[in-house]
Amino acid sequence: MGIARQVTVLVAATAVLAGCAAGMSQDAARIVEAHPSEVEGCEPAGSVYGSSSGFHWSQGEAMAAARNNALESAARRDATHVVWQHDEGSITPEVSGTAYRCSR
Repeated sequence: MGIARQVTVLVAATAVLAGCAAGMSQDAARIVEAHPSEVEGCEPAGSVYGSSSGFHWSQGEAMAAARNNALESAARRDATHVVWQHDEGSITPEVSGTAYRCSR
């Protein structure tokens, strides 16, 4: 395979992988990741869960994708805040938490 073809294949593969990286909606990006004391008096909007599957360059990237997934779920519930529950023993790219609607 010639160098030009190798570069073309590499560029195409990079574009495909970049397309797989999920961005976050504006609504999800506005959600505040909070400590439990910060949501006292807020209305619970339900539990949220996020996971990540497929190829990721690192565990950190996989966890970020899972977090984004959960924040999208919170945004669909019109949440303003999320408090994460931490599972220290988990090695899978999963996150969970509780979404809240707080007056701004």
